Amino acid sequence: MNRKAKLIAFDMDGTLIETKSSWATLNKEFGVDSSEMLKKYMNGEITDQEFVDYDIRNWNEKVEKLNIEKINAILDEVEIRNGAKELLSEINKLGIKSVIISGGISHLAKRISKELGITEYYANDILEDQDGKIYGKINLDSRNKGAVLRKIINENDIRESEVIAVGDEEIDIEMFEIAKTSIAVNTNNSKVIEKATYHVKEENLLEILEYMGDINE
Repeated sequence: MNRKAKLIAFDMDGTLIETKSSWATLNKEFGVDSSEMLKKYMNGEITDQEFVDYDIRNWNEKVEKLNIEKINAILDEVEIRNGAKELLSEINKLGIKSVIISGGISHLAKRISKELGITEYYANDILEDQDGKIYGKINLDSRNKGAVLRKIINENDIRESEVIAVGDEEIDIEMFEIAKTSIAVNTNNSKVIEKATYHVKEENLLEILEYMGDINE
């Protein structure tokens, strides 16, 4: 018999929100193509910080007087995926702790957490210094989400058998390998689907509840 779930860890980009990448959303808005850098990143050739520095450097070249207000205004328009609010409402009723573990942007993660009632979030910062210069601060290596999840588990005295992980990309597989139960959403990636306990094919995140009975038996 499975232990009841005590923690559910969500990826954010492409999982809880419509856009597949909050960074790519800004790149598109500012006319920056980072496809080659993405390939290098996925191949392990560059770090998160190098990737973010590239993006922000190019934003500054493309946008006159770029400031944090312009960036946050774009992020504030990103939509939450269908069923997310209803799903989190039910999860909260069950008393399950919820967290976001994302390589995305903390301003957006903070907003999504507040709107959905998610307990806490881990993401990366876009900041503005006293001279008005925009820069990125990496709090979480996107390729090392497992370490963050394990830290949360240990700090809250939760067992792996009591953890659910939800994501859509290969960088979420580390979380899948730690959690007793993993759920792939909004993805056709065969590697992600193969590693997941369940694959939700429907667009509506509320479908995750279909598996909650199995998880909490």
